[in-house]
Amino acid sequence: MINFLDRWHRRLGIFLALPILLWCISGLTHPLMTHVATTDAARQSLLSGTPHITGSYAPIQRVLRTHNIQQADQIRLVTFNGQSWYQVQNREPAPDTPRYQEAAPWPWVSVRYFSVETGAELVGGDSLYARWLARYFAGMQDTPVAHQEKLTAFDAYYPSINRLLPAHRIRFDRADNLEVVVDTTSSRLAAVSDRSRNALMWAFRTFHTWDWLGERHSPLRVSVLAVLITATFTLGLFGLILYGCLVKRLKTKTLKLQNMNAWHRTTGVVISLSMLGFASSGLHQLWGNYQANDFFAFKAPASFSPKELVIDPIPQLRQNNAINISLARLPEGVFWQFHEITEQGKTLSYQSSQSGHWLKDGDSQYANYLASLASEKSTDLVVKTEPRQRFSRDYPEILRRLPVQKVTFKHEGLFAYYIETQTGLVANHITGPELAKTLHFLMLHKYRFLDKQGFSVLERDLIMSFLVLLIIGTTGMGGIIYIRKRKAKKSHRLATTKPREA
Repeated sequence: MINFLDRWHRRLGIFLALPILLWCISGLTHPLMTHVATTDAARQSLLSGTPHITGSYAPIQRVLRTHNIQQADQIRLVTFNGQSWYQVQNREPAPDTPRYQEAAPWPWVSVRYFSVETGAELVGGDSLYARWLARYFAGMQDTPVAHQEKLTAFDAYYPSINRLLPAHRIRFDRADNLEVVVDTTSSRLAAVSDRSRNALMWAFRTFHTWDWLGERHSPLRVSVLAVLITATFTLGLFGLILYGCLVKRLKTKTLKLQNMNAWHRTTGVVISLSMLGFASSGLHQLWGNYQANDFFAFKAPASFSPKELVIDPIPQLRQNNAINISLARLPEGVFWQFHEITEQGKTLSYQSSQSGHWLKDGDSQYANYLASLASEKSTDLVVKTEPRQRFSRDYPEILRRLPVQKVTFKHEGLFAYYIETQTGLVANHITGPELAKTLHFLMLHKYRFLDKQGFSVLERDLIMSFLVLLIIGTTGMGGIIYIRKRKAKKSHRLATTKPREA
């Protein structure tokens, strides 16, 4: 058995040496992006401030009639350059041949801006607002803009992990090519990068996720990576078993640390569990890529006509000191959502746009309704609805959206939807197996268990980087040992072979 394990450990090690080195070296790009290749801009991540509406104003109903707008899919307020504007959003039909992209919010949205004070339309308003947001988040008011484009699909430098679409990419005229991506429909910072971060992102995509084999759900890419990661797990397991079988025999020998075999065994034992954790969690995460996360593309019922917007929301906005408004359609009718900041965080209250009555527990009811539509389950099966104001293990930072409502359904095991009620979008859907996959990846690939032990982000990344460097060193030593043994065998064979007679 020992000979079998040793033989296949060496074979797998040679076969996987290059993939392991590529995975490890590219994996180091994450802490580099976090702590080294950081930008000196985009330190603001949330938009602060409230709409500046004083004195007379143009009611939204009049604005819609004046500009012959027969329907709107969303209406909110935005404030920039010292003025407040109605932001009117409408979904557009998809292009005839949209290219493949990861499931995302409907990206084809037209956005128009009308002065709250006069009702006049701001020509090119979405482009102007995107630039204002980019300057706000980057803290650069005077730097010229070198390039601007609207994104309706994820791409190599704005991958699907960023979640937000449509978005605007603004590149400033700077030596480092600073780029800021913003979502004007929700006034959010979506991403920030520069030349060095883009280079690191390219290295990660190319050598860690291997996206050159195909898009995220490509059967070819998933299959190739699954085989290689499984082989990597087997390599680590065989090495650990070998050490366990040989440990008594090795103790009887004098092992000097200058001996590379001893170093390889010593570092191999240190990194074996870490390597098994990286491989198993990576494989677990990879198998989830066989199916696209279609719930991200869920579209809430929209399309509101001016006739349904009888109540003017501005007086109530002033009275409640709300920071924004938006619209929601429930089975009971159309409601104005008033965004308020309370001790609990950002909350939404609901007032009928036709009768003016207030909906008790409106945010929970709206979340239950949307979760029911998305899951095709009755709201009678909802067992719990709870607001989430911050990220957690079951709702990590990569999901981007806050606040959300977690709606749990009656089911065999966990079955829940996370609904962002201010946009009507599904922020996440999770089941028991999916939660296990998420926790597996967070604990054994991201080492988030160290957070509970009081380690800072920097300390956690240093520990992970150290282990990755040990894996690189152990792999390199294994390759050197293999080459030396091959050379020794060849020399021995040549020395024992009799010269041929003339």
